[in-house]
Amino acid sequence: MNVLFVTDLYYPFIGGGEILIKILSENLVKEGHEATILTSRLQGTAKEEVQRRVTIKRVGIPFGRYTFTITGALKGFFENFDVIYTQTFVSPGAAWLIKNMKRKPCILTVHALERKNWYEYYGFVHAAMNEFLEQMVIHRNFDLFVPVSLYLKKLLAHEGVPKEKIRLIPNGIDLRLFNPRVSGKKIRGKLGLGDRKFVFFYGRPAIEKGFDYFIESAEELLKNDDVVFGAMIPYQNMHKRYVDLLEKTFGRLSKSDIDINGKVITNSKKNFFIIPPRKQQYVPGVVAAADIVVIPSLGEGFGLTTLEACALGKAVVATNVGAIPEKIIDGKTGLLVNPKSSGGIVDKVSFLLRNPSVARKIGKNAAKMGKTYDLNKTISQYMEIFELLTRK
Repeated sequence: MNVLFVTDLYYPFIGGGEILIKILSENLVKEGHEATILTSRLQGTAKEEVQRRVTIKRVGIPFGRYTFTITGALKGFFENFDVIYTQTFVSPGAAWLIKNMKRKPCILTVHALERKNWYEYYGFVHAAMNEFLEQMVIHRNFDLFVPVSLYLKKLLAHEGVPKEKIRLIPNGIDLRLFNPRVSGKKIRGKLGLGDRKFVFFYGRPAIEKGFDYFIESAEELLKNDDVVFGAMIPYQNMHKRYVDLLEKTFGRLSKSDIDINGKVITNSKKNFFIIPPRKQQYVPGVVAAADIVVIPSLGEGFGLTTLEACALGKAVVATNVGAIPEKIIDGKTGLLVNPKSSGGIVDKVSFLLRNPSVARKIGKNAAKMGKTYDLNKTISQYMEIFELLTRK
């Protein structure tokens, strides 16, 4: 069996979808199959290379990300494969063209379905274009639609996707990496946290991830000298408006002498730390250093960071949006707040800080829930549908 993975973004870009593709492709070759990843060529990457026996082929995108639909399709036409795997939301254009030119089956994993939410994130023109492209994607003749949450499964059915073409496969996590036995002591020591409470955000600093509201809540919570904030975000590539917003709240930020697989950015008071993103195996130790993890998203098709933090036994404060309530049962496995509410985040974080026994109990419940999302189960379900479509 030979699987062609079509994704406009791949390593060194790191996201939930890219992590899933990496894991699936590497497991395919371990079992004696072939896997090729067709992606766009990001700065500093080779045109073609082999990583862990997975072939990666990259094409140029001269006019931006959306150009991948054409350059990716042209490259894919000359590849040999049995089945195509792609993911929302830019990549399916190229995959759909390859599918129809080569008459091969194609799986579409749906990580998000924003619909009218696009207008919450962007200006009218940008939002309208994204909504149009998203609608084009979910109404194409893909052989199988794989939503990663019950929330997305219901949305696909509501959009008219035939039920027999929908198969729910939740994302999973590596429970060897993400579990409550992981210690954050080393990271806490490097940051010099002592007994201070560490409130943490990790993910993309973007509108849809609610990063603004995390910063706004920090401004109020900073009145407590025992509270320190942190974020694992790509500071060097961050939009200037977020840099300005951070410096307005925390003061001037600069590189420190603290090294955690990369220099940590901090302020003069050392009550805020930006830790550079890292490979998946190093993420748990950083998140484990936190006392409370805040997920202030405006929308979530799955909520991978929520799940990872829960599996580590962290007390999570998250927004009541998308698929997050599938993991966060308010008051049991975490605390829920309304989206766009920095005041709500302040109230819930303050409550957990005042009630550490409640935070510990929530963390224990969250860890039990996290165990149900085993990555091995996710992999086996995908292998099953790869085999099924190959036999068609």
